[in-house]
Amino acid sequence: MTVCKGSELPKESNEQYIDEQMKIFKDLTEKMNIMEKKLNEMSKEKLSQDRTESRWEHRTSDQEVL
Repeated sequence: MTVCKGSELPKESNEQYIDEQMKIFKDLTEKMNIMEKKLNEMSKEKLSQDRTESRWEHRTSDQEVL
């Protein structure tokens, strides 16, 4: 049987807590990066769509004048 000092147990539980928190932090960081990439893709798609719609509206207004 080994005898543990009083300070050993809290240090070990603190390390486990920190490890769990770091895992959660890394998971959230990864999810945030994925969401950022998706947002950037959606922004590019929206910009492209806006340009296309703008060109279409411009063409339509030109045709109405003729």
